[in-house]
Amino acid sequence: MTGVPLSPSGAWAVDTGHTQIGFSIRHLGISTVHGFFTEYSGEAIIGDDLDSSSIALSAKTSSVNTGNSWRDGHLQGPDFLDCENHPEMSFVSTSLVAAGDGYTLEGDLTIRGVTKRVPFSLAFHGTDVFSVDNKTHAGFLATATILRSEFGAGYGVPVASDEVQIRIDAQLIEPEQA
Repeated sequence: MTGVPLSPSGAWAVDTGHTQIGFSIRHLGISTVHGFFTEYSGEAIIGDDLDSSSIALSAKTSSVNTGNSWRDGHLQGPDFLDCENHPEMSFVSTSLVAAGDGYTLEGDLTIRGVTKRVPFSLAFHGTDVFSVDNKTHAGFLATATILRSEFGAGYGVPVASDEVQIRIDAQLIEPEQA
């Protein structure tokens, strides 16, 4: 990855113990509700340049957690995520380009069976060797704003804003050496 000193190239695993896929949404226009997904997986391919780098993530929609069981049940139901018919949501990158001090990571986000192209602002936070596994870990922050109505999520539910902020705090683990 040009500008990001990651080596070796290859398939970096998402460290699920140090990664969070979260979101926030305005409620009644006066407060913000935060949530995250507890079950997810992903892999990042770090290439020799930006064109050969990519990431894919998927999350189980039933794992949504806002700290309120009633609200979580409503989000899991047919008004929002419709977990019964759409047990997973996913993101697959299509491009990664340098943008200012960071990057733009663009890809296909699928929620409720609807796929939209979404650009994420991506910031690289550096690397360090984790003493527990003696492997290099790399940190990233990806943010984007989507409209839930474009995915058919909660259409007609007026108490929640249409805009949803997505925040992915990701830590990747270097590939296994052959």
